[in-house]
Amino acid sequence: MKLSSSPLPNRGGAGGGASIKHLIILGDGMADWHVPSLQNKTLLQHASTPAMDWLAAHGRCGLLKTVPDGFHPGSEVANSSILGYDQHLVYEGRGPLEAAAIGVELEPGDLALRCNFVCIEGDILKNHSCGRLETEEAAPLIEYLNQHLADERVHFYTGVQYRHLLVIKGGSKHLRCTPPHDIPLHPWKDYQIQAEEPEAEETAALLRDLVRRSQELLPLHSINKERAREGRDMASSIWPWGGGYRPQMVPLTQRFPDQVHSGAVITAVDLIRGIGHYAGLRVINVPGATGLYDTNFEGKAQAAIDALLGRDPDAPAGGDDFVYLHVEASDEAGHDGSVPLKLQTIEDLDHRLIQPILKALYGLSPKPSPSPSPDPSPVRAGNVNTSTDGIQSPLPNRGGAGGGARSGSLCSIALLPDHPTPCEHRTHTAEPVPFCIYYPGIEPDAVQTFDEDACRAGAYGLLEGEEFIKLFMDSPSPDPSPVREGNEDSPSPVLEGSSVSASRARAGDKSPSHFYRTSSPDIYPILKDFAKENRKEATTYEDILWQELRKNQLGVRFRRQHSIGDYIADFVCLPLKLIIEVDGGYHNEQEQAEADRLRAHWLQNRGYHVLRFTNEEVANNIENVLSIIKHHISNLQ
Repeated sequence: MKLSSSPLPNRGGAGGGASIKHLIILGDGMADWHVPSLQNKTLLQHASTPAMDWLAAHGRCGLLKTVPDGFHPGSEVANSSILGYDQHLVYEGRGPLEAAAIGVELEPGDLALRCNFVCIEGDILKNHSCGRLETEEAAPLIEYLNQHLADERVHFYTGVQYRHLLVIKGGSKHLRCTPPHDIPLHPWKDYQIQAEEPEAEETAALLRDLVRRSQELLPLHSINKERAREGRDMASSIWPWGGGYRPQMVPLTQRFPDQVHSGAVITAVDLIRGIGHYAGLRVINVPGATGLYDTNFEGKAQAAIDALLGRDPDAPAGGDDFVYLHVEASDEAGHDGSVPLKLQTIEDLDHRLIQPILKALYGLSPKPSPSPSPDPSPVRAGNVNTSTDGIQSPLPNRGGAGGGARSGSLCSIALLPDHPTPCEHRTHTAEPVPFCIYYPGIEPDAVQTFDEDACRAGAYGLLEGEEFIKLFMDSPSPDPSPVREGNEDSPSPVLEGSSVSASRARAGDKSPSHFYRTSSPDIYPILKDFAKENRKEATTYEDILWQELRKNQLGVRFRRQHSIGDYIADFVCLPLKLIIEVDGGYHNEQEQAEADRLRAHWLQNRGYHVLRFTNEEVANNIENVLSIIKHHISNLQ
């Protein structure tokens, strides 16, 4: 039984053989507007994204409204909305989420605010990130502020790079704060914190005073003096915003108890770690994950693979059921207003993260991709031929280190941004974003490329609220029967075990292959490709046995690499429902042995008889193997 042919899961039914896993790949701020200098294409349309286009062409697409009406298009809103959380019930701003991410437990009445280091020159807020302040530089500045500004109510906490945390005990959250990335090159005094209600005025005044005093202190620190000497932007002010109290979020394990028993979040951004924390996900920290264009794309991909396949030592046995893989790089490039840099981050996400994941989970083999560059060709490769450009046909993994189905599980992938961050606008917008969902056996829609315009015509249409996460967590549909009944569009199979099928088998029947389709129509095309490749790459031991089975030598017809349900059998005599498997050494591994047991159970419940032989038995004692097969044929006839 080939490892590439994991069963579609049965959610509690008798035929169930494996679990379904779910992976969301989130390219933060990846969506954009049409850019005149790119022949009026969006960046997703212009970039070379063969893996994204493959997912779109083989999956189903749509648009998702991630920012509910009345909410600011912040990442905290968009990402928690993607996970299906009602913002009217859970929204508390960024601060509490980032507090959770860095291990700060909020007490009742604690106001947590995101606290940026920003660069102010004169009256102008030059940028929201101090020209890429590193955490190693920021940590001493936070300690410096605590020495001079902290008291029994006020405390600063070190986060990552320019993103930090400020906690005010007894503070009011009813404040009007402006995210600094919304106002680059604007007069900063026009956007000072204001109270939205009278009882919040004391908190607003306290925060304005902290900002003023930080602007007096920070330029005096040696780190800022050195940055100024080197011509780099200083961290010349704090900028508190996004304040709120501890949110009340129900963990995903409780919202989707059948699908999620354990889950993980992979990100370099504290905000997303905090969302993951409150959603009940464990946080995976990847070395070299920076949240910028130089992030460790490959490391993030491998972390997701290891979590899903159970190779992460911190994952539960069998791996995590759900992984939220977040990549910040394209959002930061959008805030910088850099079209070439954002194109590079999109192509890096495709080439260096999505392609390795597809290869590991599904056995898809990426062709060599051109080295990503800040200024790719204006012709988008993915628009030429999405079925072959950059991604070859599905190839089964035969037990190697990257094996996608070693756990006996199927993985459903969703790909999407959280919001647009147009380079022209340099901040977030609230337009719906493109998304696609893929899993083996899904019926594709007509979309061929992953971009804002193409996905608008997708089968899912426009979704909002919790529609996306419910759709995603419920896919794929429950385990189909080996032959789907009542589908007038699918070929009519010959009933197995009937006199018609038996006579055809014994006569070496050359009838069209659809008479022997024992898989559901929606997954048959995928398994057919797998089976064809398996026949081309048969092992030596499979070839030895096939020479003895082919051409009705044992009195019945055997078929080689044939799909049954959602599996591929090495050899099967359909009229007798007799399956023969030739197993390599990896079948002795505990994880694979359990998967084999579940497969056998699934098949036996459908009347099949399964014989298993090792490579050694076939190579060293073929006569005994044939004797056993003949005995079973005799008993079943």
